[in-house]
Amino acid sequence: MNQIECYKCPVCGWEPPETAAGGSWDHCPNCLSGTHGPCGGILEPIGVYRPEVDSAQSAVQEWIAGLNLELPQGGNGQSQEEETSAMENTRRIRFSLDDGAEIIVQLNDNPAAEALYEMLPLELSFEDFNRTEKIAYLTEEIPSDGSPDQCDPDVGSLCYYIPWGNLCFFYQDFRASSSLIPLGQVETGAEFLAQLDLASRVAVEAADGET
Repeated sequence: MNQIECYKCPVCGWEPPETAAGGSWDHCPNCLSGTHGPCGGILEPIGVYRPEVDSAQSAVQEWIAGLNLELPQGGNGQSQEEETSAMENTRRIRFSLDDGAEIIVQLNDNPAAEALYEMLPLELSFEDFNRTEKIAYLTEEIPSDGSPDQCDPDVGSLCYYIPWGNLCFFYQDFRASSSLIPLGQVETGAEFLAQLDLASRVAVEAADGET
């Protein structure tokens, strides 16, 4: 019995066609599995090398390099100048406690955060809620149109709870919640969040250009 009559892939069951009589089969061209001669063990394929593909990729890379293109410096397609300008235009607000402690928050880019910024300056009184967040009620509502109405807050998240009309600073991680607008994130002073309710008053004002 010759090889063409006895070969059968032990993995996928492929057998050589009759027109391939006289061929030598040490692996299956269908699933690329092979058989180790001495022990009969299965050799699993780990990849396919195609030199013509590697050659084509190298040629394209060389062609691009030859164009001498000036690629953007930022990883998001922005130039260095654009990224610097975006950082300078980011709005920040400061929460000042009566003992001198300060919390700096970088605001998100949404209409609700913009509305909060336009309300400044403010004086707020915080209270603890559920041993998870510090909340303060505003004298006027923040519009929710055009802003995300749910978020998954973590430590340092500043949010607005639509049903109650209050700001909330999370000093503990919390679950994803609806009717909760993300307003920003604490940049510095997160260690003071837990004592917000101990302050007799908290002044809130713009802190643009501060980090």
